[in-house]
Amino acid sequence: MLIDLLLGRGSSSSSRRVIAVEEDKETVSRVFARAPYFKIVEDGRVVGVVRNPYVGAVPAGPPAARFVARYRPSEVVAGSIGPLARRELEKLGIRVLTR
Repeated sequence: MLIDLLLGRGSSSSSRRVIAVEEDKETVSRVFARAPYFKIVEDGRVVGVVRNPYVGAVPAGPPAARFVARYRPSEVVAGSIGPLARRELEKLGIRVLTR
């Protein structure tokens, strides 16, 4: 099930994911850098939700990518991720998962 994948359930290894979410803090955001919040999930448990301080920045992608990297995720999940944010995340060794 998609929600199990997003929350890391069923994974045999320890992992931390950052999921770009909408105002309701549940719905996966359509665009990574414009997500109002980032949900931090570790081993299937939500360990935090943080506001995206770069939601209104131009460009928003690279600084948002560096911001979520502080939480040391192995993966970032969003509906879509622009090329600048994707490049930054991949450069930092963070896997990008989109719909």
